[in-house]
Amino acid sequence: MTILISVWGIITCGIGLFMLLKPQDFSAAIVLYSRQGYFHYVEIISRLVIGTALVLHCYSMGITPHIL
Repeated sequence: MTILISVWGIITCGIGLFMLLKPQDFSAAIVLYSRQGYFHYVEIISRLVIGTALVLHCYSMGITPHIL
């Protein structure tokens, strides 16, 4: 689980660096990606997967997450 969270963090940092260095290219890529038919499915599933992984990681560390 820790590896998944670490990889997710590295990907997030890479995307942030891309946004910082080439904001126009990043925004153009986002627009192209959002026009794909699978865009919403990938967004929803990826958020559910990483959210579940983070909550399970909290429980494995003995931390009770506060979920509304």
